[in-house]
Amino acid sequence: MGTFEGHLAHGIGLMAIGLWHVLNTARNYARSAPEQFESRPWFVANAHGSSRFATKYMELYVIMLFATVSIVMELFVSPDRHRPWDSDWSIPLSHMNSLEHAAIAIFFFLYALVALVVDKSQVQTPRGLVHALGALAFAQELFLFHFHST
Repeated sequence: MGTFEGHLAHGIGLMAIGLWHVLNTARNYARSAPEQFESRPWFVANAHGSSRFATKYMELYVIMLFATVSIVMELFVSPDRHRPWDSDWSIPLSHMNSLEHAAIAIFFFLYALVALVVDKSQVQTPRGLVHALGALAFAQELFLFHFHST
């Protein structure tokens, strides 16, 4: 992701998910009484008709897919020599950017995975846990952007 195109692709992906959330949140607010409105950490993809690709968890699957692709690209495809570590298991300075970008993707993958497991298993979790994990993923992204290696 060190190139302009790589940053642009990730930015467009985050913007698309953000727009998806804004539109769904506004729709849910308009459909409910204001005192009964609750924000959701993710939204069901309602497909009209019966599509074999339509699934309740489409958003979470897409986040996990793109996070996995991003991690693989950052750690194994884009770096020189296609290895994120040297032979002595130290991190070469030239690969720090790639590891930082992969760390961002890992947090988004974990957020989507936990949201999926919590919803599918019907486990009783503290109220707002998935919201907190999503906020933590964005906070970690902000932290890494602020202290980004150059």
